[in-house]
Amino acid sequence: MRFFRFTGSSLKYGSYGLIAILLCILTGCGTAEKAQAVSTTAQVAVLSGYGCGAPFTPPPATSVNETLLSGGRSRQYRLHIPHTYRSTLKYPLVLSFHGHSGNALMQERISGLSTLAEQKNFVVAYPQGSIGPDHLRGWDTGPRNYPHVDDVRFVNDLIGHLEQTLCIDPHRIYATGFSNGGSLTNILACKLANRIAAVAIVSGGMHPVAGGCTPQRPISLLEFHGTGDHIVPYNGNSANDQEPPIHTWLSQWVERDGCQPTPTPIFQQGDVLGEQWMSCRARTVVMHYRITDGQHTWPKGSFVDEQGQRYASATDLIWHFLQAHPLTLPT
Repeated sequence: MRFFRFTGSSLKYGSYGLIAILLCILTGCGTAEKAQAVSTTAQVAVLSGYGCGAPFTPPPATSVNETLLSGGRSRQYRLHIPHTYRSTLKYPLVLSFHGHSGNALMQERISGLSTLAEQKNFVVAYPQGSIGPDHLRGWDTGPRNYPHVDDVRFVNDLIGHLEQTLCIDPHRIYATGFSNGGSLTNILACKLANRIAAVAIVSGGMHPVAGGCTPQRPISLLEFHGTGDHIVPYNGNSANDQEPPIHTWLSQWVERDGCQPTPTPIFQQGDVLGEQWMSCRARTVVMHYRITDGQHTWPKGSFVDEQGQRYASATDLIWHFLQAHPLTLPT
């Protein structure tokens, strides 16, 4: 796979810092959905680096592959910017992580997030994992044969880089992942809750988090899992780095978020059961969709949320869930 870089003034920053802030104050940097007040805009422009208001060359019609230096390593990611992008509007950012033996392009294809980003006006980055001792690409989430690199640092560096080079809303940065990428998403919820607003996980293998899971704040979480998953069994797999049963893992997040311990069914039709834990701290939500006999794959078919709204795909529901939970830090 060949990786390309933006050139010219399209993604340069540094010297544009003062210009960007002045532009935001003079012209107003709104969200992708609506304009914001000038005072709020100036504050967010500073928080999100120099990307807002900086000169930008319109993105190509397709996604591009990029590189980033993190921890002395050259790391790769795939980037999709909606064709309507304007550097005077603040855009949500979704980070989407592939599974073990996958890659960024595969994650883009199975999730369909780039197509949705064009419709809903958000930026998507698909980080790419490293090659592990088993000679497969993945993420450092615990198992001995997986890569041993600082992926949390990589993600943190990537967020900072994208905030500096694009007009990203720092209150609407989200993470989602499949399988091993779901496991990393779980770790990010534990370690980067001060930067990532909410997470959604599909068929994640929830290995124990090194150093424990102590998020800086309650964080909203959505998870999909099939009971017929033979790669990441619904009832756990002690042979693979002590993967717990999904409901045990969920109950741990319910406790961290201070929710009521018993879930409320929100949807049941055919082979899909949706349930939600209520009254969580800081208006967070823990939500789970159990798919009877569902396999280790990105879910197909439609889903219904807690309001009875039907979504054409799991990806549509994921976006609805994420964007409903922006980052709110204690003051």
